[in-house]
Amino acid sequence: MSAAKPESGTAERRYDPAAVARVLATTGEKLIELLTEETGLLRASKTAEIAALAAEKNRLSQVFSAGWRHFQTAPGELEAMEPQVRGELTAVAMRLERAAAENAEVLRVGQRAAELVLAAVSRALEAQRPRPTYTAGRTVPAPAQQRAGLGFNRSA
Repeated sequence: MSAAKPESGTAERRYDPAAVARVLATTGEKLIELLTEETGLLRASKTAEIAALAAEKNRLSQVFSAGWRHFQTAPGELEAMEPQVRGELTAVAMRLERAAAENAEVLRVGQRAAELVLAAVSRALEAQRPRPTYTAGRTVPAPAQQRAGLGFNRSA
């Protein structure tokens, strides 16, 4: 069997848009479940369990993004498919948007809480740090072994 050649001036369609939409909807459902689970773990401060979800979250996000780009580059395909399939995909996309927004908000709140705790610890350490002693002739620095430092990597 040989593959039919596309007519001149038309692009060969590699995938059935309805099949892509169904895969996208299924992937979106899995991603919603994972984001919901992660949001719950964030609220419970279970960071070890959150890390275990990262690889699957990234994989599902990449699959969903690739499928969604397919429809962004060919918007007529989405409008041309069955209303039921289009409606299912649209509903999943809306739920995914809400789940992602809720997850992002919980992440922001958690990050801000961590920053506040670290700032309080930093202030407490600073308050306990010995100050240099001033005398009539010179300044005597605090002994080196009593100095403390604190760093926070905000890039992550």
